[in-house]
Amino acid sequence: MSRLKPFVNLPEVKHGVICDLSGTLMEHSSMEDAESVAAVIGYFVNTITQCGESLGLSEPTTIYLSGRDVSCCVFTEDKLLWIFYLDPSCSLQEFERKIKAMKSSGRIG
Repeated sequence: MSRLKPFVNLPEVKHGVICDLSGTLMEHSSMEDAESVAAVIGYFVNTITQCGESLGLSEPTTIYLSGRDVSCCVFTEDKLLWIFYLDPSCSLQEFERKIKAMKSSGRIG
């Protein structure tokens, strides 16, 4: 859990998962169905990437999914998918600002 620890300690983060682009689970933070989440999100991101390519778009870097009970942020870094389940009441812009600060300080990777 070493790469996830700084993120799962953020108050808005409920769970974290890291997987490769094919959906193979690399790390997770106390999530029972982390392997399923990795597989589904890996497939989802690959599908979105293929759709984007057919439209002439570049690969997605950040994807947000939001529901009533939970929000999900997925971002790519070094050919890995970083998946965070968030408290839906948190500000996604504030969370993204924190992630960008962590990226620029070298805490991701």
